[in-house]
Amino acid sequence: MIINKWIEENYTNILQWAKNAAQKWDDNEDLAHYAISVFLEHEKAEELILKGHARFFIVRILLNSSRGKKSHYYRMYRQNWNELGDTGSLTNEEYDNDIDKITEVIHGILEDLSLGDANEWYMATITQLCLNQDKLNFSKLSRETSIPRTSIANTYYETINYIKNKLNEYGNLDENLRNSLISYLSNAN
Repeated sequence: MIINKWIEENYTNILQWAKNAAQKWDDNEDLAHYAISVFLEHEKAEELILKGHARFFIVRILLNSSRGKKSHYYRMYRQNWNELGDTGSLTNEEYDNDIDKITEVIHGILEDLSLGDANEWYMATITQLCLNQDKLNFSKLSRETSIPRTSIANTYYETINYIKNKLNEYGNLDENLRNSLISYLSNAN
């Protein structure tokens, strides 16, 4: 099978990519195996190998899983409940549900975009990598993925504008939520 052969040939590289993505965490081997399992289950894995995009896809899985605080891997294996500290320090502030709605709408648009052609998939992937960073840093992402910084920045801004245009097309979206989303995306610029 082409997928298994590619993984065998690139296993050492995948471990190194995981080590780079794991940063301060000491779980790079677990992270690598998680990414491999996600890749094996992906319906387009063979196509990605044939087109030469498998490395980028694996690196994306590694970065998203390692750094995305909402990723399945992060929640299952890294989330440290002790970070909450003394429960007495928790406040009774009202939770802002708009943040969840904003995130859900943006990720939904990116998910739809990623199912399109190769260019749309690239746009969604780059933007997702950017949004998963604690602080937007095109240069750092360029070093981690070997993609030129200018390409990352141009793609990110193009996708942000694409999302804004999509929001304007959504007639059934609550006006306050639409304004919050556009404001959020404008700040992302």
